[in-house]
Amino acid sequence: MARLNKFERETILLTSEGDKQVSVYTFNHSYKKRLRALSEEYPDYYTRDERKNLAEGAEIYLIDKSLCTLTFRRPRSEESRNKARQRAKKNGFGNN
Repeated sequence: MARLNKFERETILLTSEGDKQVSVYTFNHSYKKRLRALSEEYPDYYTRDERKNLAEGAEIYLIDKSLCTLTFRRPRSEESRNKARQRAKKNGFGNN
């Protein structure tokens, strides 16, 4: 099988208002590592779906919906970014 490019390696969250779980289909190494650890520690809330017909490198996890959040943020203003930048400099961050 040909290696997928970064635009083909998706992460998809799937649920409906009636579901009690969120399905997470992902190629992302970091997500897979974190979800694998959570499924080992909390098997009642995080479960790996063991389907055999997945694309190479993909994994699916089922997550208890009460533990999954989706956040939409407002963009930061230039003034807010400048203030944060100044605080970071004052506290020794960004000094190479």
